[in-house]
Amino acid sequence: MFLAAGFGGSTSALSFTLYELAEHQDVQKKLQEEVDGVLGQHDDQITYNNLQEMQYLDKVLNGTSIKLNRGAKMGDPYFPPV
Repeated sequence: MFLAAGFGGSTSALSFTLYELAEHQDVQKKLQEEVDGVLGQHDDQITYNNLQEMQYLDKVLNGTSIKLNRGAKMGDPYFPPV
């Protein structure tokens, strides 16, 4: 219900990001390692400051947003390298 009840743009962006992560498991693995590493340093607490430390997460979200809006392809400079 969360995805259905959200705003269209946010729902589409989140769905597309999850799809891209499923398609590119190397990116998904690196992102999971970053999330686990940062949260492991902070007693598994998700806070604004902890999210700010996740630079690869920021690159993935920004790259996916650009890819969604511009139709970029994997390997374009918009999508973060692994």
